[in-house]
Amino acid sequence: MGSICSNRAFGSITAAGRIWPAGIVSIALAMAAVAVPSAAWCAGGTNLWVASYSTAEIQQYSASQLKKSGNPVPLKLTVPDFTTGIAFDKKSNLWALIYDDVSKKYELVEFSKAQLKALKSMPDPIPVVVITSDAFGEPGGINFDKQGNLWIVDEGNFLFKFSVAQLSGGSGNDTPAVTISSPDFDDPYFVVFDKSGSAWVDNYDSDTVVKFTLGQLTSSGSPGAAVVIGSSDFDGPGEIAFDQKGNLWVPNYQGDTVLMFTKMQIASSGSPAPTVILTKDINDSLDHPWGIAFLGANLAVVNYDTGTISKYASSQLKTSGSPTPKVFLNQSTGAASDNSQVTAGPSS
Repeated sequence: MGSICSNRAFGSITAAGRIWPAGIVSIALAMAAVAVPSAAWCAGGTNLWVASYSTAEIQQYSASQLKKSGNPVPLKLTVPDFTTGIAFDKKSNLWALIYDDVSKKYELVEFSKAQLKALKSMPDPIPVVVITSDAFGEPGGINFDKQGNLWIVDEGNFLFKFSVAQLSGGSGNDTPAVTISSPDFDDPYFVVFDKSGSAWVDNYDSDTVVKFTLGQLTSSGSPGAAVVIGSSDFDGPGEIAFDQKGNLWVPNYQGDTVLMFTKMQIASSGSPAPTVILTKDINDSLDHPWGIAFLGANLAVVNYDTGTISKYASSQLKTSGSPTPKVFLNQSTGAASDNSQVTAGPSS
């Protein structure tokens, strides 16, 4: 396997420092008592990895499980509590941002490629690296840039960078190498990188997607976004992703849609109308979509509330409509419910 990387009306309930969508309130109360990846160096993966909030697990759906509809049981990696972000590095090691209910801290952890290969017999491996930081407030999604640095979105309106050196330095408490606190952040959740190395971040509250150039990411500061996309079709944007042509895809948690904007439409700030709008079919194939990832040219969408997974063939992504997914994984597994981040990745 080659190198891999990843890519709410709000209720008033806060769980472990995070405010969750209305559909997540019941989970929060219970706890109170997730392609052609974005970075240019990524080779892509055929399996779908899903970080699940409610089950304290990271699941892997194999390429074979994603070929036909049904209710397959995923391979599971057990973690201490909920996971907000997952991403694979160049060596196919899995990095995850996990809340530890014992220490009451968010931890950036690494599971080695060897540990992932042994999940069938050892589903609860001990991370080989555990990094904490006093900077973590309400961290969300994570992603690698093409240099191998790891970036973390914090809902406190920050974007943190942990350098290659920091990641290879072992466990410990560390301060981010770069902290971006832009005035254009408004409850951000996810970050993805385009082929030029620019970072794109979704803003849930303001219904925008914003871009920061490679030059803006080199040092800490409060830069204004180089591009702000504020389409009127946004309605709670979730995990964003780029396809092979550089088109931007955005799921809408509240709108039950997935939108596509062409590379030209996002070249400058504005409020473009989506070139493609996918809506739900009669089987509710899009029901609060939150996580998306490209598996080659096919698009996998994970629905937050139902835990269902819709996989669309590339041919279904060319025009607007309500296509029935080529593959639909049923909620009866419960495995992917309440997902945070999803990503294409290697097999175990």
